Amino acid sequence: MRQLRSCFFALLILFPTAPAFSEVIPESEPPDFPDFGDETFYEGIGGDVIISATKMPKRLVTAPAIATVIYADQIRNLGARTLADVLKIVPGVVIVASKDLGIGVNGIEVRGVGTFLSEKILFMIDGLRVNNLNSGGATVYYYDMTVENIKRVEFIRGPGSALHGANAFVASINVVTKGVDEIDGLELLQGGGSFGSKHLNLLFGRKISKLKIAGFFDYLGNNASELPVDSDVTGMSGHTDDWRRRVDFGLKASYGGFSFNSRYTKRKAGTFIGVANALNDDSLFEFGIVFGELKYQGAINDRWHFLAKVYADRSIYNSPWEIFSEGVIKGFPDGMLGHPAAKMKTLGVEIQFDVD
Repeated sequence: MRQLRSCFFALLILFPTAPAFSEVIPESEPPDFPDFGDETFYEGIGGDVIISATKMPKRLVTAPAIATVIYADQIRNLGARTLADVLKIVPGVVIVASKDLGIGVNGIEVRGVGTFLSEKILFMIDGLRVNNLNSGGATVYYYDMTVENIKRVEFIRGPGSALHGANAFVASINVVTKGVDEIDGLELLQGGGSFGSKHLNLLFGRKISKLKIAGFFDYLGNNASELPVDSDVTGMSGHTDDWRRRVDFGLKASYGGFSFNSRYTKRKAGTFIGVANALNDDSLFEFGIVFGELKYQGAINDRWHFLAKVYADRSIYNSPWEIFSEGVIKGFPDGMLGHPAAKMKTLGVEIQFDVD
């Protein structure tokens, strides 16, 4: 013990002060105000970034939400091909097939809460809500979205209607697409597979001084797999009708604090077994949407930030259905037919202030 004390005092004599404790570390200067609206600034200081928690870029560790963020490199390592494949790894989320109708759509259950069209889940693309105004759901139209143009997926558990409005009852999903920071030039992907599957994806981006332009085109299609059905609800046997055609096109541009974002999606598909779980040969499931958003994001000072935007969308739902085939139901010699259709549009203006 005496020997250890002697060594300790000897060290104090040899090194009376420690420069590391006496050194004054200068504070780093805050970034320029326009950078607060640029999510790349938050990525530069480390940590995951999330927008949907407050509608402003925030670090995940400081965001007031229970959230999961999945990035493009993680999606690639997973081998995921569609958005549904990505969502399967989120804790508390289950991808389920339609239980009531045999039209082959997938829904999402969160913490055991699920509905037919997942209308209790808010779905956004680049912060713009795309839930159908007629049914309230969106995942039925976007669950098979391809992942090549996805920068990250933000998933927030719990209610968020105070911030986002309707549909954000059990969860909110925000798909952030790639921009010039991720695409510099031209990328082309082409693939195919069984049942006549075809996939074509084109990404492009270019930065010209302060102007940034990026976009994509995606086509996905396959013929019916014709899986055998021994007996439907009427006792008939046959094959499934699960063909699909999907077209996506998007364009993003920004200059300083201004940014513009637009997207067009059209999806056609067969009805798998049928609307009433009855096989048929004359049904179609069709949906289309086009939307655009113009916004300006900036800062008043180092604490006050604001976001102003105007947005519009137009969607079409058109599905001629053969509920029961010819001769199945008495009194309907040509079959029982239905044709649900709707045209919807939205126009809105939003101004938001954020205080750090």
